[in-house]
Amino acid sequence: MKRRVLHLLTALSLLLCVAVCALWARRGDGTTAVEVVTRRSGCWQFYSVRQSLGVLRIRGWPEPPGVRSLGYSFSDGPRDGSLSCLVFAGMGGARARSYAAPGVFLGIGTVCVLVEPGGRVWRGPPYGPGPVTPEMLSPPRPFWQATVRHELAGVALALLPAVSLARAGLRFGRRRHLRRRGLCPACGYDLRATPGRCPECGAAGTAVEAVPELRGMGAPPMLSAEGTGEAPVPRRPCHVARATH
Repeated sequence: MKRRVLHLLTALSLLLCVAVCALWARRGDGTTAVEVVTRRSGCWQFYSVRQSLGVLRIRGWPEPPGVRSLGYSFSDGPRDGSLSCLVFAGMGGARARSYAAPGVFLGIGTVCVLVEPGGRVWRGPPYGPGPVTPEMLSPPRPFWQATVRHELAGVALALLPAVSLARAGLRFGRRRHLRRRGLCPACGYDLRATPGRCPECGAAGTAVEAVPELRGMGAPPMLSAEGTGEAPVPRRPCHVARATH
């Protein structure tokens, strides 16, 4: 069970690494995002912007649940859709704190959402539809945001597949070495006497058949009582005379 879970995590990590590399290759000068709105957890935005990947969560989203594809190019205009216009500080009571490290950024606080008169979130070019008035802002809503650079995310996601590949290569090399020596690839037991199956662990043994120099050797000679290595000499049967009365 543990091995299956490890294989599943390795495959998932490899797929995510490929996706990150693809986003890194087409990053350009804009933003590509997926927005997921749920009733309980609010709005989740997963996005790729220029040099970084990020996730943003906002509680109390004013729109009904749904999934939207968003995107904006600062040079060519909207690609797939338009971005949700947010105000992170300076207006409407929004306050934010940020923490940064090489390649990583974390923000937390409250954010105001630009809302149209009908209650829908304004989506358009970044920074809103021209001048922003207090009537356009929603009440402050809690949020947190985390971003990481593409190359750092790619290296982190590639670690598990790389370790799994290295372990598989070491196991293959060890088994090949044991087979060449005529040993069981599972436990290392000498299989020259029993090439069909290992008597120690029960694994199928193919060491003798796989190694040309071991073919025809068969089982090692039985040791005699004197330890000379020669086959023991069969003894003559002993006849015992029966006593007659």
